[in-house]
Amino acid sequence: MPVHNRTWPSEYLHYHCPLCFGGCHKTDVDQEISSEIDIIVCIDACFTQKCCNDPVNPTSSVFLKQQDVDAMEHEVEELQRSQPSRNRAARGIVETEDSCEHGMRVPTSVLDGCNESFTAADEKHQKASTHLFSDTGIMALLCHHDHVIHLVNMTSAGEKQHYALALIKALFSHLPEDFHVGILYDIGCQLERSCRKWGFLASLLPRISFGISVFHAFGHQWPCQLIYHP
Repeated sequence: MPVHNRTWPSEYLHYHCPLCFGGCHKTDVDQEISSEIDIIVCIDACFTQKCCNDPVNPTSSVFLKQQDVDAMEHEVEELQRSQPSRNRAARGIVETEDSCEHGMRVPTSVLDGCNESFTAADEKHQKASTHLFSDTGIMALLCHHDHVIHLVNMTSAGEKQHYALALIKALFSHLPEDFHVGILYDIGCQLERSCRKWGFLASLLPRISFGISVFHAFGHQWPCQLIYHP
């Protein structure tokens, strides 16, 4: 269970990676000489790990509870439903000059180009059949020592953002409130764009720095690489 006002990462995190999460609370001296990122994690999905039927007696593990994933999916849908459309074309507004969306550091045209380059950014792109499999794949959150911190079963045909959001929220529930996390994701620019556009993870966003790992960076637009490539 999450504990508020933590000064240390939880025992759960300490168990899964003592190197990342085994240290004590930062002192004022540590904060002056260290970078603004306290830990680095990465997120990715794999659609080859399918499952036809759930195990008969599931045990507690690194997998997120399905009710937590469903709750995040519902939150995403509600936030998107409550926000007015920001699509200029839909509102009949002609955009004469490229600009940056609120909170973003690269122009809209660049983000649109990155979005078109990755099937992971297309939530409607079918990567697995929901008729044949109960779980169509898994998404993982790992520390930079490649230790698994959390996994989530995906049940949709595409890579929907609520899976990544659920993983991030679960991680922060185990961290002190002053921890700043660097998150590497193949479409990190698109996830940050959605968070700022729709208000996802609003209370956590100031403590997150999104990045794109080297393996995926060269599929992004050049200005995006300059900002998001660590």
